[in-house]
Amino acid sequence: MNSRGRAASLLEDYLAALGTADSAALDALIGEHTLLENPFLNPSRLLGRREIASAHDAIREQIESLDFDLDHCLGDAVRAIASGRLGVTRRGEARRDFAVGLVCECDDRSLARLSLYSDTRNARRWSDRRIL
Repeated sequence: MNSRGRAASLLEDYLAALGTADSAALDALIGEHTLLENPFLNPSRLLGRREIASAHDAIREQIESLDFDLDHCLGDAVRAIASGRLGVTRRGEARRDFAVGLVCECDDRSLARLSLYSDTRNARRWSDRRIL
């Protein structure tokens, strides 16, 4: 994984914390007004610490493992872009792999926007219930 800049580091930190289900690390990376866009979630667009924390809780209930293998992660102090593969194992199911793209923006303290792009037409959501 190659990275430059603060935004790329925050993006990599978020993906690592999501993969290990580290609640404290995830919460520290999310701002009060962070926008999260993720097609694996329902709803797929969440705003703010409370909504995003609820999504992280729902993910932990249903997902056994998430791991990102990024080909590229480049950015500067404010923005980063990455692409690669995402491996997902739901509890009791076989692992599935997806091509993903990610874009993030950050402010002085946290992620301000994180958007994950992937073809999810034939994928189960990461929660069997609506998050909000």
